Amino acid sequence: MDPSKFWLFEGSVQAVQLVLHEFYAFEYYVVSKKYHWLLCETDHDELIGLGTIISKMHSLTAGKC
Repeated sequence: MDPSKFWLFEGSVQAVQLVLHEFYAFEYYVVSKKYHWLLCETDHDELIGLGTIISKMHSLTAGKC
């Protein structure tokens, strides 16, 4: 894969949600501006979080497992 094909965008939460809603079966990364957290969804529908986002992920999934 050509590394020059990776794109970087900045947007509001609502704009990012709208864009992600239009696509499926691809891998994406969302990173905070200050690099405090990173969120990734793989092409296998696995959600991966790093940094301060982990506690938010735990609170959203509490009792669902």
